[in-house]
Amino acid sequence: MSVIVNCRCNAQNSTLRLAESYSCLWVAPVTYLGGEESFDLLVFDYDRFQKLFNEYERLGDAVVKRKVYVPTNTLRDSFAVSLSSLFSSLTQRQIRVLEEAMTRGYYEVPRRTSIKQIAAALGLSESTTQEHLSRAEAKVVRAIAPYLRLYAR
Repeated sequence: MSVIVNCRCNAQNSTLRLAESYSCLWVAPVTYLGGEESFDLLVFDYDRFQKLFNEYERLGDAVVKRKVYVPTNTLRDSFAVSLSSLFSSLTQRQIRVLEEAMTRGYYEVPRRTSIKQIAAALGLSESTTQEHLSRAEAKVVRAIAPYLRLYAR
């Protein structure tokens, strides 16, 4: 689905972030011309898109340029994901803690390390380490949710 939005958008009301919050995926490139933002969306649930489109209309003029049916099985193995879409919401400390946890084998079965060992390696308290790791995990899972839904269809 191609959408054009004419609005005064900023980081707080980003049309692309709004699309992601409704489990829609935007596809690059995004173009800006004459005050209009134009982009393609992959939409998996029409009801969610209607809610998203209503939000866009609250921000400014919104128009659906075209709708094209794409079977989801054609996207499963070839959809590119940008690193920033996965990790840009993480703080530097969350990235550091998550990377240390992966490096030390925290996500292996059985685990090769503990929160206590990760905390000691980073010079942080266990509670701070656990909090940063939990927040990082939650952000990464939220970021991959639309892709997981796409794959699961």
